Amino acid sequence: MAGNVTAFNTIWTYDLYQAYMAPNKSDQHYFYMGQAVTVAGILLSIACAYFARQYNNAMDIIQLVFGFVNAPCSPRSCSACSGPAAPAPARSWDFSAASAPRPSSTP
Repeated sequence: MAGNVTAFNTIWTYDLYQAYMAPNKSDQHYFYMGQAVTVAGILLSIACAYFARQYNNAMDIIQLVFGFVNAPCSPRSCSACSGPAAPAPARSWDFSAASAPRPSSTP
């Protein structure tokens, strides 16, 4: 767990916060930000653990999250799957043909 906390702290502080949100601050500023993010991350992980306790297995949680995050791909909601710019096999919902190698057009 210590490795995960350290990785979370480092990625947030140096890769995101320092690079995009607060460049050119003192090292002490980044140190305190790292401490604050570490405490927030640990509290968030404890809250997630209590949330996960109410489910029987991890697959139930994954399905719940994917139900909110993944958008369904239907002709009305996904123009990339069925729009006029989609390749012909995708418009007919034959995705296996869309990924098959195609013969080259050059002799």
